[in-house]
Amino acid sequence: MRMDHTTLQTNHLEETKDFFCEVLELHAGDRPPFDFPGYWLYNQIDEHPIIHLIGTEKKVGNDTGTLHHLAYLGDPDRYDEFDTRISAMDCVQNRRVVPGSGIRQIFVTGPHNIFVELNFPEAT
Repeated sequence: MRMDHTTLQTNHLEETKDFFCEVLELHAGDRPPFDFPGYWLYNQIDEHPIIHLIGTEKKVGNDTGTLHHLAYLGDPDRYDEFDTRISAMDCVQNRRVVPGSGIRQIFVTGPHNIFVELNFPEAT
C-alpha cells in the first residue's frame, strides 16, 4: 500500500495550482474530462499525479478541519535549492532540524492555510 494522491477542493484554483507546482516542483498534466474544473499535478520522479485539485465557486473555508498537514520527502542533495526557491515566496514559512535525526525541514503554508512539510534527510 502507498499513498496515491491527495484531493483538495478550492475556490482559488489557479493560486493553489501555482503554490503546489512551485513548492513541490509539480506540473499540471493529463486529467480525465470531468464536468468540473480542476488539475492533476504530477511529480517528476515517476510522473504520477499526487495532487488532484477540484475547482469550486462556493467559498471554501480556511480551516483545514482534521487535516493538519501534508508531508513530502525530498532529495537531501536538493535542500539548498528548495530553501532558496521557497524563501523567495510570499507565504508563511519556517525551518527546523528534527532533534537527533539531522532531518532538515521546511514548513510552508499555502492557500486555504494548507500546511506543507518538506523533509530532507542528511546527505550521505
